[in-house]
Amino acid sequence: MDNPVITEIIMPFFVALFMFAMGALLRVSDFKQILDYPKAAFLGIANQLLFVPFIGFATIWLFPLSTDYAIGLMILAACPGGAISNLLALLAGGNVALSISLTSVSTFAGVITIPFWTGLAFEVIADQNNTTELPVGESVVTLLSITIVPILLGMLFRRYQQTMADRLEDPVKKITGIYLVILIGGLLFKERHQLGLYLSVLGPAVAFLNIATMSFGGITARLFRLPRADTITLILETGIQNALLGITYAAILKAPEMAFPSAVYGLFMYMASAAIILGTRVIFPAPATPEDGVSHKSDANAPG
Repeated sequence: MDNPVITEIIMPFFVALFMFAMGALLRVSDFKQILDYPKAAFLGIANQLLFVPFIGFATIWLFPLSTDYAIGLMILAACPGGAISNLLALLAGGNVALSISLTSVSTFAGVITIPFWTGLAFEVIADQNNTTELPVGESVVTLLSITIVPILLGMLFRRYQQTMADRLEDPVKKITGIYLVILIGGLLFKERHQLGLYLSVLGPAVAFLNIATMSFGGITARLFRLPRADTITLILETGIQNALLGITYAAILKAPEMAFPSAVYGLFMYMASAAIILGTRVIFPAPATPEDGVSHKSDANAPG
């Protein structure tokens, strides 16, 4: 990740491209659907934007990490899940409409929350030996340019080219997953001689973060007695972080070491998601009723 062409052009370009494609799949109704299940939506947004970063701080307090790794883990914790969480919600039998709505809202809010939590991490964690500084203003502008602007352009594209936009859905989900695998794989391959060290140092911390956030999502959903599909979505939306954006944001800060928590987390995230899909589809499948499954209109106030 030392090549400026990769870190300053290619990686931001791909993030912007995927955000454009995400915008092309969004409808104004996706934002309005928050009102269809306010309880689940409130929990999901609060978990993503508030409680996951708190769990991130707890993680770096429990596990001794270097300054760059600790800040990198907080960058990851501040990056709520992207479009990949929508696909995982579909595969696991979650409420896909809720997942899309949460992704939409958290992505827009991330322009403010990601620099905020990262800046707080710099203040709390950074020591005198850390020379990396967080350009808050530049960070906000960069995030706007690679997330919000492409999403708005994508939504505008959908307005005039709806048929073509609909055709993007399946390819975008597949390409996003493939690119993330390539990005994580390339990053880890580049550092393959120290991969064992990275996994031994970062593995316990990111595994704890992944398990803790998913568990928190499930516990809060059950406490508020959400239906099964909404509970599955909250587990995934709380535990799935946007590793692609985390890696890219570290590259923008010109701090390659801060990208490794996101890369390692990506590995654990997919394994945990596969376990959840196995559990919801095979081990504990939903009862075969018309109302269950991946309903886009679940009753947020129904008991779980």
